[in-house]
Amino acid sequence: MMEEPQLNNFRQALSYGIRSIVSYVKALRTKAIGWWQAVDPQPKRFLLLGLGASIVLMVVIFAIWKIPQQQLAPLKAKIQRERNSLQPHERLKLEHDARKLENDARTTLVQTVGGAVLLIGLVLTWRSIRATERNLQITQQTATNNRWSP
Repeated sequence: MMEEPQLNNFRQALSYGIRSIVSYVKALRTKAIGWWQAVDPQPKRFLLLGLGASIVLMVVIFAIWKIPQQQLAPLKAKIQRERNSLQPHERLKLEHDARKLENDARTTLVQTVGGAVLLIGLVLTWRSIRATERNLQITQQTATNNRWSP
């Protein structure tokens, strides 16, 4: 009978704590929305691009770290299962080969990401060159038109 009031006090304290956290988050959200609405559109664009680039970079780093581990998990589990039945030099060779395969997989992923970044850079450079050529043509046409106008 004595435990019930303690449990009730715990529930009240927990409820109060959760309500406090929720009200703090709501106030923080209101301030963040007000700040976001006050920011000029140009910095918003750069903030969002920076945030997007940061998220993409974190996902790429996480993928480069985790994908090879997932690919080689069955091999590492097999090495651990057969650990006692293998000679030490055989076990060391298998573990070395597993680490080498993991590093080779990481190297391949990094090269793939690097190639994608290079391709994106080439496309953006080509678009920039095309835009510059169009601007140059417009400038030349304007200069030609202004030369012959009275």
